[in-house]
Amino acid sequence: MQPSLSSKDSESEERKRLEQRQNRFAKESTTEINKSTKSVNKPNDILIGTCEKLEKNYLRLTSAPNPPTIRPLAILEQAFPFVLNKYQLNNDWSYISSQLKSIRQDLIVQSIRNDFALLVYEENARLALEMGDRDQFVQCQTQVETLYDSGCNRTHLMEFLSYRLLYSLLLGDCQRVSRTLIDIHAEKISSRKSNEIDIVLDFCSSLRRKNYTQLFILYKSLPRRARCVVDFFIDIYRKQMIQIFIWGFTPTLPIDIVTNRLAYNSSEICKQHLTSLGVIFIDESMSIIDCKTSRSNFDKK
Repeated sequence: MQPSLSSKDSESEERKRLEQRQNRFAKESTTEINKSTKSVNKPNDILIGTCEKLEKNYLRLTSAPNPPTIRPLAILEQAFPFVLNKYQLNNDWSYISSQLKSIRQDLIVQSIRNDFALLVYEENARLALEMGDRDQFVQCQTQVETLYDSGCNRTHLMEFLSYRLLYSLLLGDCQRVSRTLIDIHAEKISSRKSNEIDIVLDFCSSLRRKNYTQLFILYKSLPRRARCVVDFFIDIYRKQMIQIFIWGFTPTLPIDIVTNRLAYNSSEICKQHLTSLGVIFIDESMSIIDCKTSRSNFDKK
């Protein structure tokens, strides 16, 4: 005769059955959640656009991207040279800025991060420099760095390292300057290219030593787009030098000296900047600076 189960044993068996049912339910629920997630976010389920327009103005996305409004890679590869050629004819920055931002947006939503994407960001960064569009330059420069790090074509690495070095130094980001100098040194060793980057390094050395006289001499020798990077900040250092001039010279100073020493593109641009700083001229032609009178005005700016 088999012994009967005690009430304690019965409770234990009931708990086991309950736990088994709970575990089975949990596994089934987890499976369903995973299936649902995979149906929405399949690794291979990448958006591919179907739009075939070569020109498309940039519009900020306010909802999920719609394939009929997104251009696939093959169309983007045609659109890029098309809009650049059109820009060469009309020199309309608002046009090319919108077109390139639109191309970049189509690249991003389709997760296209290849040599073509790098080409777009590099050229966009260069054009932004030439037009003095600081925000767009920074956006593109950041993406260029990321694409280099991900293994894309590094043909123009030294060029963009020079931009990064100048911008970081002028912004006062010492840690970033140190990291960039390490990258430049490594690239110089591997590529043995040094001509233009050496001028940039000399300029940076003058800036760090606050040798502004040499800085403006080297500024004129910088590669054109590297000079554009400096142009985002150059008036800060011009102001410091102008202050030295009007306190160091008395009673007057020819504006030609300031124009040449501080590397203004023209005397007219120099006059406009000096006037904005409160500098006073003794003649209507604004060719001679009144240093003594300018001092009190300069302090107020």
